[in-house]
Amino acid sequence: MTPAQKLALQRTVKVAVVGVFSGPSATLGRDVRNSLQLEADQLNAKGGVLNNRVEIVAADSELNPGKTAELVRQELADNDVKLLVGPSFTAGYLAVKVDITQAGMPNCVTAVADEALTGATFSFRSDAGERAGVMTLLAYLHQSQPDVKKVALLDDGDETAQSYDRQLADQSAHYGLAYVGHATANESDPGPAAQKMLAQGPQAVALSAQPGAAARIAQAVQQLAGSARPLLLGFHGLSGYEFPSLSGDVAVNSVFANTTEAYLTDVPDSSWPAGYRTFVHSLTRQYGYATNGVDLNGDLAAADCLLQWSRAVTRAGSFRGVNVVKAWENLDLDRSETVLGVHERLSPADHHAVSQSAMLMYQWGKQDSKYRLRQLPTPAVG
Repeated sequence: MTPAQKLALQRTVKVAVVGVFSGPSATLGRDVRNSLQLEADQLNAKGGVLNNRVEIVAADSELNPGKTAELVRQELADNDVKLLVGPSFTAGYLAVKVDITQAGMPNCVTAVADEALTGATFSFRSDAGERAGVMTLLAYLHQSQPDVKKVALLDDGDETAQSYDRQLADQSAHYGLAYVGHATANESDPGPAAQKMLAQGPQAVALSAQPGAAARIAQAVQQLAGSARPLLLGFHGLSGYEFPSLSGDVAVNSVFANTTEAYLTDVPDSSWPAGYRTFVHSLTRQYGYATNGVDLNGDLAAADCLLQWSRAVTRAGSFRGVNVVKAWENLDLDRSETVLGVHERLSPADHHAVSQSAMLMYQWGKQDSKYRLRQLPTPAVG
């Protein structure tokens, strides 16, 4: 970096992340902040964004919609904040959706229900939505699992689970499948919900929950179904090593739809998408691994929030919200560029960066005493 660039970087713009940094879900906020900080460091090393240094600031929402709204409004009132990341839980986002629009603040989320973004002109989602995941999963069943005729959903009852339920109800018939409905599992005893769904005779059961809950539900299904256990399906909750480490061999042969999870496979890193490979290696050098020694201490979708925003700002030549949003709506990023390692394309009509065409299918297996992922052939989604 030249002396002139260093001088210019004395000017600072803030990226504010409102997430959960305390309690049992504190790792969610930590992972988002780690990824944002790493991406910011890389941007700053190259001269920042429009010659401004990017600073990450964080606020703890405690998963409380009221506190979330208060914190977001504080960040929206700060003239130095040019991007708001989060809140990435649906109830918290809906509490501030109107405020974000009225403030004209570019906003990026990683995990709110698809329907929440309807009419949200200043918000973008960097990770895959429920519709993309469900369509990919159903296409896989239709093309690769012809014995599966009925599908059920076991969930944890949050807004994202409700969105998965709606998508499965809407899309299953298109793929020649019958959706027999869903049941919400009790955290302490998922057995009754599992029993209710198994009584419908599904050959496949989707688990829409965080890894810990998904593991408990999977074990209940195994215990109740015995040798007739249906194929276990899932989405983001099954994608990390936490799921098999908690559920044990019940996880073997389960399949899920998600973005790139190459670090959990035996595929050599030389074959990984370039942007994904660079970021994963940098993330593990900077922050190590999770307590299980395998999972990443980061949320790659959060890093793509910052990547997309920086590209939009550069294209707009301005930090002005309406200009940035217009530029953001016309981004088209190759899989070699993105942190998630998938093609990301946005439009004025769709603020979801990851479409079903960018989704991948994975299956859990076991090698010796370790669980590993195998990427399955990508189903044609129509």
